[in-house]
Amino acid sequence: MLAQSNDKPLLSVREVIQAFGLSRYTVYTLIRTDPSFPCVNVGPRKNYRIQKNLLIDWFALRLEQRKNLSFQIPSFHELMQTGRK
Repeated sequence: MLAQSNDKPLLSVREVIQAFGLSRYTVYTLIRTDPSFPCVNVGPRKNYRIQKNLLIDWFALRLEQRKNLSFQIPSFHELMQTGRK
């Protein structure tokens, strides 16, 4: 991953797409909607660059957050008590 761009601190959207296998739509959606996504606008025409080291950290944090999500299935007793008061 990121083999051809190891020496560059800032990646273009196209480089992020190629390195991480994301769609163009996904990258631009992240840029627009997630304030924690590590990008900077380097021109008047929305010429975004993504900070490589911060992007790797951002992905690691998102992965860790998803691992920490715990879904608890209610027991039969809890289901039977729901709505009874």
